[in-house]
Amino acid sequence: MDIELAFPTLSEQRSIGAFLNCIDHLITLHQRKYEKLLNIKKSMLDKMFPKNGELFPEVRFAGFTDAWERRKLGELCSEFKSGDFIKADNITEKGLYPVYGGNGLRGYA
Repeated sequence: MDIELAFPTLSEQRSIGAFLNCIDHLITLHQRKYEKLLNIKKSMLDKMFPKNGELFPEVRFAGFTDAWERRKLGELCSEFKSGDFIKADNITEKGLYPVYGGNGLRGYA
């Protein structure tokens, strides 16, 4: 069985290889940058929230000086309700009440 295949010239093959090597190098650099940014994020999360028993985080944005308050979730979310089923037909793009599902905001009722 004879199979014919098309091949670029050796020069073009080298150019393609060099291009793909360049992309591999860029991917490696971006992966390293991504990993460094993840470490910065973890570190900042540690510093931007108060430690147990403290009222002030280690790092603050300019203009914020008040102590953090400990509050129960029910105090902040008293207007939210869970458990009532809302039919998909009753969920619209606009409305008074946001409707959330497992993947976030579904619409309004």
